[in-house]
Order: sequence, then C-alpha cells, then structure tokens
Amino acid sequence: MRSLWIAGLILGGLLATAVEAQAHHRRGHGDSCCDSGNGWAMGGSACGSGCGPMAGDCNAGCVTWQERVMTGTRMVAKTRVVQREVTEMVARQVMENVRFTVMEQVCTPQTRTENYMEAVWVEQPFTVTVMVPQMSQEARQVTTYQCVARQVPYTYTVCVPQMSQENRTVSRVVCVPRRSPKWSAA
Repeated sequence: MRSLWIAGLILGGLLATAVEAQAHHRRGHGDSCCDSGNGWAMGGSACGSGCGPMAGDCNAGCVTWQERVMTGTRMVAKTRVVQREVTEMVARQVMENVRFTVMEQVCTPQTRTENYMEAVWVEQPFTVTVMVPQMSQEARQVTTYQCVARQVPYTYTVCVPQMSQENRTVSRVVCVPRRSPKWSAA
C-alpha cells in the first residue's frame, strides 16, 4: 500500500512539471506572432500587427502565457496509529511433576586374586654354525664357441619381365547423342 502512495506522488510530480514545461515552451521562442513583441503576451494587440500567417486576423487566437494561482488536489501520505489484535508467542514457565530414574555410579572396594605374566630374561647357552667362505685355485676344462664367417656358394632364381606383342579384341561403349522425339518442337 505504501509503494502505491509513493508511485502516485511521483506520477503527480511528473505531470505537474510536464504541464509547466509545455507552458514555458510557448514563451520567447518566436514561434507565433504573439512572441514577436507585438502580440498579447507582450501587452500589444495581434490585430493588424503584420507578423506571420496570422497577421491582421483578430479571431485566430494566439496562445498566450499567463501566470495564475490554481487550486488543485494532490495525494499526501499520512501515517496514523491503528489499534489491532496481534497474536504473539509468549514463553512461560510451568511447574509439572515428572518421575524419572537416575543411574548413579557406586564404587565398592573388593579383594580379588589376579594372575600377571611378566617377561623374565634368562641366560641360556646355545651353539651357532657360521659359514666362512674360503678361496682356492683349481684347474678346469672349459669349452668356448667362436663364430667364424666363410664364403659358401649358393643358387637363387631371378624373375625377369619379358615384353611381347599380341593382338586382342577390345569392346568399347561410345555414347552418341541423338534427338528424342519427345523433346522435339511440335
């Protein structure tokens, strides 16, 4: 509702300035015989003044500018206090009897027998076999292979193309244009 009031005020202000701008447009621009200094706006008479297309015509009626005080209505936004019923959420404390069970921890001393295992280090004799590498020289027989290249004669077949002339019968299709009776001029 408030935005409608604001929109109405803005629209009314724009209309008021537009009317004033149109009235000022007629003043002092030399558009008619009334603006030339001989018309009604300057205190003279337009009849027989000799300016423009309306010269000498008293019934044509030039547009004039007059300052007047006008009474009008406009919208004014006012605020007022209105009494109305409002529903609100109000928190309050209410005492209620509630029964519930509470579990409490109770510590009672007891005497128990428990077994504990502890690791005890005992010295015990043991024997170890150690392998010690020994180096010794010995004679061995070794067979080695060596690649030896040699020339060996071999035979191979070579294909040599041979050219010969021969007579053949060849069939060819040749397209010959001819005039169709369907396309000939009647």
